[in-house]
Amino acid sequence: GDHSLTGGRSSGVDVTLGHGFQALDRPSASCHLLLTKTVRECAALRCNQGVNMKLGQGIAAVVTGGASGLGAATARRLAAAGVKVTLFDMNVEQGEAIAKEIGGAFVAVDVTSNDSVKAGFAAARGHFGVERILVNCAGIAPVAKTTSRGEPHPLDMFEKVIAVNLVGTFRCIAHSSTAMVELD
Repeated sequence: GDHSLTGGRSSGVDVTLGHGFQALDRPSASCHLLLTKTVRECAALRCNQGVNMKLGQGIAAVVTGGASGLGAATARRLAAAGVKVTLFDMNVEQGEAIAKEIGGAFVAVDVTSNDSVKAGFAAARGHFGVERILVNCAGIAPVAKTTSRGEPHPLDMFEKVIAVNLVGTFRCIAHSSTAMVELD
């Protein structure tokens, strides 16, 4: 069928679409679109009205945090539209199960490790070719008060959140976009 992925302001999703697009909007806390090339090359693109991309068998995607929650739901939706999806996650058992369910691939990846991310993209591209879609859903949210019983929030916990949720997201975007710019 005729499927499209609409990027816009949606809760908790980072989307990187390759070739033919340019960033049109400021990144928001809930959704960041990294789009390349120029607006002139895509006359149908309208600011603040979303980005439509035809999905199907020729499209590969990587979904970080794909073994559960929003990542798993995103992977299922992309696969239902015919996209070949590779899941990145630390949870091997759930990741392999979802990959099998959707006809995709699973790679155990730690987004806080440059070597792990680099190897993950190499493996993903070995399965389905260079991704045209990257959805960053890997994230953690440990709960702790800013201060409790006279003790400050554990800084190592906060640093881990930043390493996964912020630096890990950017690390994946950097590795993915480097290959995407070489696509036709």
